[in-house]
Amino acid sequence: VDAFGKNKGDQVDLNKISNIQTSGREISETERVPETKYLIRRTSTSIKEYSNSIPYTGKLENLSTFNITQPIQKVLRDDQIKVMDTTVATEAKLTKMKYVPTGVTAGSFEATSSTISATATENFKVFHLKEIVDRAIEDYVPPAVGGPDGAYVLVGTRKLLRSLFDDPDYQEWQKYTTGKPLLTGEVGKLYRTRLVETNHTGALTKVPSSTKVLGEGLFYGDDALVEA
Repeated sequence: VDAFGKNKGDQVDLNKISNIQTSGREISETERVPETKYLIRRTSTSIKEYSNSIPYTGKLENLSTFNITQPIQKVLRDDQIKVMDTTVATEAKLTKMKYVPTGVTAGSFEATSSTISATATENFKVFHLKEIVDRAIEDYVPPAVGGPDGAYVLVGTRKLLRSLFDDPDYQEWQKYTTGKPLLTGEVGKLYRTRLVETNHTGALTKVPSSTKVLGEGLFYGDDALVEA
């Protein structure tokens, strides 16, 4: 949030703008230009502080034969990444739309921010990705990556992406398409979606406890999350 800074308080108000209410239309020469509006929905987010440290003494620093700050910075930076990954994933999983693969060419959408009722009975395939992308386009969800290469983003566990890569439909698609990676961790592109791999099982589980089907994923469009 660009407006946040020193002495601004710990709460930031955010505006969510809807699509235009009435589309434009043809008018006659003397007709008044029609008027319409858009809706503004206001929400807010609170600023929270995260911290961690590794203490060490001056004696250790003075007597050590190597630079002790380097490994400390390395492991703290790694911890920071994992903590933020988990925080983002926890919020993202509160999405009001979820998708569950229930067959090789079947799946179900559930409009709920709580636990889903359906059980995944099939690994993630190209068919399922297409279903999600088609639904996003039909619901006017703008892509996460703008510009002429506008694309959605799927962040998935290694197991989820492997089940996608093993799909013959994916292998056939990749014979004729190549894409330059734009995102950290990007491992491929398919059906207007950039595929990003994560091995952080604290953020996305590798094997859900209620099923043998492997892996979770998060599908993003534009303005998916707010970060302050």
